Amino acid sequence: MRLGARAGFKRNERMLSLDPRYVVAFPGNGVLERLVIEAKSRRITVVDRRGPLGTSPKRAAQDTD
Repeated sequence: MRLGARAGFKRNERMLSLDPRYVVAFPGNGVLERLVIEAKSRRITVVDRRGPLGTSPKRAAQDTD
């Protein structure tokens, strides 16, 4: 089944329909942001690993060298 531009949203809807205990959020895009908002509205615990706005994990790793 091809979902086209809505594939990310549909995938997230399917994941949330499984009633997870947790959602772990890594850096992503607007689809991920929507997943976090929806999970919180369903009272699902969100483990947020996105970091502060404007940070890049690759750059942070380079800065520690």
